[in-house]
Amino acid sequence: MYLKTTFSLAFVLLTCINVLSQTKSVDIDNFRFTFEYRNTPEKPVNPLFFTYSTKVIPTKTTEQRVSIDEINDNITVAGQQKVDIEEDADITIVVELGNLTIGASKVSERRVENKDRNGKVTSVSRYYSLNVIYTFNGSYKIYRKNSIMHESVVYSNGSPQTYTSPEYGSSKDASDYWRNNRDMLISEFTTTLSKQVAFHASNYASVNYGFPVIKKTDVLQITDEKKHLENETFRGMCSKLKIELESMTAENGLIKENLTDIIKYFEQIPQKYTDVKRKADIKLRYAAYYNLCKIYYYLDEPDNIAQYADLLIANDYDKKDGERLKKDAERLKAVLTRTKINTRHFDPYGEFEFE
Repeated sequence: MYLKTTFSLAFVLLTCINVLSQTKSVDIDNFRFTFEYRNTPEKPVNPLFFTYSTKVIPTKTTEQRVSIDEINDNITVAGQQKVDIEEDADITIVVELGNLTIGASKVSERRVENKDRNGKVTSVSRYYSLNVIYTFNGSYKIYRKNSIMHESVVYSNGSPQTYTSPEYGSSKDASDYWRNNRDMLISEFTTTLSKQVAFHASNYASVNYGFPVIKKTDVLQITDEKKHLENETFRGMCSKLKIELESMTAENGLIKENLTDIIKYFEQIPQKYTDVKRKADIKLRYAAYYNLCKIYYYLDEPDNIAQYADLLIANDYDKKDGERLKKDAERLKAVLTRTKINTRHFDPYGEFEFE
């Protein structure tokens, strides 16, 4: 009887110690996920979805050095419809390509001292390369009918470029490399810079008037304390949420019905861990509010983001995150209002409803 009572008391004592150790603290860590969505125009035009044409105007010399058709194909506006006939286009992008001009050239020497184990120089190796300075003229204009919406000079005589040849064992070999490959290299320089002009034109038009696909990495807040009773469930919910978030594409967003259990779980954490002084409770509430903000951010529901961002701020743990998330909500609301499209996940070439 005595042994049985002693064993029971010991078991209860060990259980209490175990429970206390389980609820002692909580560690929070970043839990990364990748996703994609479709950005909306910074400067939307009317109509929001339009047709566009492109044109490349090169000098005769440049036309001989590059594939004009390839440059033309490289000019795009993300999410908008390209047409071949300029008269059928709402917007026209014109890329102008000037000449590439070779300026100064100079052979450079690089010396390498070879030393013995005592640090004494035993020999000197010399390597030679040719540096060539050149300039190029490239610009673009974006027209709406006959009116210029935007124009930019990408390259000019005031922005010289530098080419450095491979290294050789003699100055003559470096000079000969340039001399023997001059025409090929000039064509390569011209093609590269011409493509860059097309890229700048496309990037500006896509960001300001188009719907480019954005691929990014973001974080959730996950628990990292094995001894805490909530750890396993919390981590499991974060893993389930990550799968849903990483399923997002530019065309297909989150399905809210798939998140019902996850949302309910994070919503009940602040109701379950209510102590305003216990660090573990505060951290758990912080992580729950943070993850709810992220859920609603990717559901494109800015009002709900703001609601949980306010609760995160009031929780008094890492208020800056709450303030930042509230600003995210404001920016998202402005984006959705700007285009009257209530989502950042859609097919711009398909049919969908405006707000």
